[in-house]
Amino acid sequence: MNTNERPQVEPAVEIIDTELIKSLREALQAAINMLDKVNKKPQKPFERLRQAYKDVSPSLRSFLTADFCVFHNVTPGTFRKKRRGENPVTEREIQFVQQWQYL
Repeated sequence: MNTNERPQVEPAVEIIDTELIKSLREALQAAINMLDKVNKKPQKPFERLRQAYKDVSPSLRSFLTADFCVFHNVTPGTFRKKRRGENPVTEREIQFVQQWQYL
């Protein structure tokens, strides 16, 4: 063997698929974003009501509004004012909107 030649050594670690790493990072980031959304609850009740309302599909919001008004005996205008923070919001009303799609 010539002293100038280097012996052939196989790498100890296999090369990892970069596409797999990229998709795993994206999935992890999506999970982190979802957890951040769950953990960051707005402080004010009307903000929680507004966020719960926004979480409902736009095509179902009219049904939510109608059910809310019947259940709480208010008008659609009053419900709109509650979402804007002009009228006080109770915890029961917030929970109704948050759980409405599961009823």
